[in-house]
Amino acid sequence: MHRSGIARAPGVRYEAIWLNRAGIARAVRYSAVGGMGGCPFAAYKGAAGNVCTEDVVFLCQELGIETGIDLDRLIEASKLAERVVGHELAGKLKQGGNLATYRARARAAAPAAS
Repeated sequence: MHRSGIARAPGVRYEAIWLNRAGIARAVRYSAVGGMGGCPFAAYKGAAGNVCTEDVVFLCQELGIETGIDLDRLIEASKLAERVVGHELAGKLKQGGNLATYRARARAAAPAAS
């Protein structure tokens, strides 16, 4: 048994849950609205920027991880950032939208079961 209280499987050198938490924490740390930013030395067109904050929040939401962040408002912030910088940003969630919002609308519009 590891000090975390999680039993290790034979041959496994790490607990996936801790690795996942570390990965999510790192993604949040290096995220930016709309994916703005990135390496200043990558001055060629199509260079990768930062991971989009809205994508990280969306991932957490879909995994059932509570963030306390209003994803719809974050998507609006990403759209605003795009207008401010005057060009399209990498984030695609601003076009697709929040699945939780679509699901809530679909449930509200569904006919009541009899």
